[in-house]
Amino acid sequence: MLDKLGIPTEMIEEAIEKISWELSEPMRIAALLDKRRDMHKDKLIRFLAGRGFPYETILDTIDGAHT
Repeated sequence: MLDKLGIPTEMIEEAIEKISWELSEPMRIAALLDKRRDMHKDKLIRFLAGRGFPYETILDTIDGAHT
């Protein structure tokens, strides 16, 4: 559809890739971590798990944010 508007395929693919990355679980977790800096790690894990994030992804993201 976008290609019918004259938008180059490379540009479309680049935009889709960027959107996919920005909407990835680790990026959404990182955004929530920024807002909840004062929260203790255990409470953060429960908070994120309560929002449906996988436990392993939560731990990987939190550990990466604190290194």
